[in-house]
Formats: sequence, structure tokens, C-alpha cells
Amino acid sequence: MALPTTNVAVDKKNIVYTLVDGAPSNSLKKFNVNGTNILKSETDLNFSSTYKDVAIDNDGLIYTVCNDNTGVISVRDNSGAVLFMFGNKSLTTQNTYYSIGHFQSPIGIDVDSQGNIWVLDNVDKSIQVFTRTKFADTVIKAMNLYNEGQYDEAEIAYQDVVTQNSSFTQAYIGLGNIAQREQRFEAARDYYKIANYKAGYSNAFWEIRDGWISDNILWVFAVIALIAVFNFLKVKTNVYAKIGFDPEKAKAKWNSYSYVKEFKYLKRMLSKPADTVYDIKFLQKIRFTTGLMF
Repeated sequence: MALPTTNVAVDKKNIVYTLVDGAPSNSLKKFNVNGTNILKSETDLNFSSTYKDVAIDNDGLIYTVCNDNTGVISVRDNSGAVLFMFGNKSLTTQNTYYSIGHFQSPIGIDVDSQGNIWVLDNVDKSIQVFTRTKFADTVIKAMNLYNEGQYDEAEIAYQDVVTQNSSFTQAYIGLGNIAQREQRFEAARDYYKIANYKAGYSNAFWEIRDGWISDNILWVFAVIALIAVFNFLKVKTNVYAKIGFDPEKAKAKWNSYSYVKEFKYLKRMLSKPADTVYDIKFLQKIRFTTGLMF
């Protein structure tokens, strides 16, 4: 039996997001106008099975709150990939002191126009507010610049992100996407490798391979032709050996025939016509019948 939808959110583009608390998979969904879930596989996105609420900001970022210890609050990009995850379940009981970022039973989340995250705790009836750090602002700025097609500015912003945190995977994926758009496939491959982004790495690798083939296609065909000729001669030599035929002896015998010699001699007419005519007329280098055939 399908579990009921726990919560719903709608972004400024009227895209619908749903949560299903307790679902072992596909607990967070994003539906396009055709009603198709366009988020990636839950294996890639590490969805929680205890989601309580979802909110969407003006940049299309997805904010969720769940009730487990893997990270109470998650911020994801519009494809569902995790950008930030923080917060923990508190081990304290009701009416006792708790720390900022710790919750007893988080149940609601929202985000305002300044990017401040508001989280409601159902047990102690408290609301905690989290403001964006400089690092988070830089990450979101880089993503927005990329989505707006300002790739040069986005690359600078992503490099700033890496400077602040060299372990931030999404920055390397962003840099790889920019490099791939600009057909700098080697750089894209290297960025994707750092991020362990297999799909991007595979695409960049095949682009590099196709480029190499395009640049070296003539050499490739030349090598193939040489291999084919070599194999043909090898097979031909083996056949000659089996039937007792010697190509060199056959060639020597052919060249020993008088007509063959005289026809070859006539080739001198092209390079030394006067000398050849003299030899034919006075030295009788060729026979009369050969001259008639010529």
C-alpha cells in the first residue's frame, strides 16, 4: 500500500514538490508539468526516509528537514544534489537546555527572501533561524551565474569556492560543466575526476576520444591499410610456398623474353627520343616486328 504524501511545496515556476514520510525510496519528488518526477535516483541523492517538510527559495534551491541523525537540514540544488547538510537530533529531553543546531523533533522548515532558514521544533515549540555564510553565498552565486549563461563569471566564482573549500564536490562539477561547454574536454575530465562524477567523466572521455580520431583519421586508415597489405603479402607468400611458385624466378624469366626487353627499351623514347631513334635505326636495338607493334 502506498504511503500518503506528507507535505507539498510549489516554487515560483509552479513546479510541485512532495514528501512522503517513511518511504524507503523516492521520498522527495519534483514533478514537471507532465506529472513526471524529474529528480535523480534516490541512490545518487541519498534521500532520507524521515522527511517532515520541504521549502523552495527563489533560486530553485530545495530545503528539507528530517527527523534523523544524518543531517536534519538539507539544502539541495534544483536537480536534487546535496549542497549543504547540517543539524542533529538532540539527546536532551523536553524543557532542558539544547544547543543551536540541535533539535528534539524538527517538523517544519521555510526560507525567506534573504536566504535565512527557519526551522520549527515540535517538542519544545522553538524556532531556530540560520543565516547564510559567505561560503554559501559564493556557492549560490556561482550556480546562478552558470544558470544565467554567464560562464566566465561562473568559473571565477567556482574557483573562489574551491579556494575557500577545496573539498567541495559541486564546485568541481560546475567547473567541469563549464569546461565541457567550452570544449576544453581534458580540463572537464580532470575536474570530474576530482569530483568522482562518473557520468561527466565518461562524457568528457568520449569527447576526447572522438576528437583524437577526427585529428588522426588519415593516419588510422594508413595504419589499417599497411596492416592489410602486410597480411595479404603474408598470406600470398604462404600460398606461393605451398604450390612451389617463386615470384622472383618468375619475374626474372619474364624479363628474359626479347619482346619484354625491347618494349622496356622503348620507354627511353620519353626521356631521350633522339638517342633512342638512333639506336633503333643504326644499332638495331629492337627488331622490326617490335617496332611495328610500337
